[in-house]
Amino acid sequence: MKTIETEVVIAADGNLSIPPVENIEPGKHRVVMVIDEAVIPSTATPAGELDEFYQVDDIELEELRKAIAESEAEKAQGLRITHQEIKQMAAEIIASERSKREQASV
Repeated sequence: MKTIETEVVIAADGNLSIPPVENIEPGKHRVVMVIDEAVIPSTATPAGELDEFYQVDDIELEELRKAIAESEAEKAQGLRITHQEIKQMAAEIIASERSKREQASV
């Protein structure tokens, strides 16, 4: 058994669009689906609204992973967080890590 958490698109006719899955043998498989009935709002950023692109390093990436895990734990408890709040938290984590490294190198 393999657990896959993903997002699907349900068309007006009821058909599902499911992203490709990896590491599963091709063929017919039994699947159990649990669908959250709340529609996920679009989180796409309109062109021209991106302030800056940046590449996180390994330390920043680990901090982001911890924040995501905490967010998932909160989500499991029924708490909700907005896309904007996640972006803000990520920016704060990255700024904090960069500041710590700058101070350490002085």
